[in-house]
Amino acid sequence: MLKKVFLLAVLAVFSFAAQIEWATSYKAALDRAKKENKHIFLMLSQPGCPTCIQMKEQTLKKDELLINEINTKFVAVEVNILRDDWNKKFRAFATPTFYFLDKNENKISRQFVGGADGAEFLKIVKDAQK
Repeated sequence: MLKKVFLLAVLAVFSFAAQIEWATSYKAALDRAKKENKHIFLMLSQPGCPTCIQMKEQTLKKDELLINEINTKFVAVEVNILRDDWNKKFRAFATPTFYFLDKNENKISRQFVGGADGAEFLKIVKDAQK
């Protein structure tokens, strides 16, 4: 009985600690995607964007299934479209814009613009891999 309680406590700690493993730069994401044979989850954002903040602080931080799917299948990277020096072939006409790329920077799905809740965005992420 004590072992079950301890195991549940450990699982609870790890489930609350789950978070997306963001790459530090677009180049680092590309390098890691090639090394780990993963896709790239590219979030184009800008400071002060309310939907960017909502996605980063709510949807992409609190939905464990979504976090696990992104960490398992993608290398995630956020790019500030106003500041960061990165590959300009991926445009954002509004923020946030999400691109799903293979390790060679080819689009594997249509981009997604705007916000979504965890369940809806998980479906978008899974559909991007088909």
